[in-house]
Amino acid sequence: MLIVSWPSRQEAIKVKMRMFFTGKLIIEIIQILII
Repeated sequence: MLIVSWPSRQEAIKVKMRMFFTGKLIIEIIQILII
């Protein structure tokens, strides 16, 4: 593993959070469509 500088590390965390929230949104939409 490469040592990542703090700014890019924060960016990676932001991207992960965004992906996590979009994933939750997609799951909720699918559940609504199924019901």
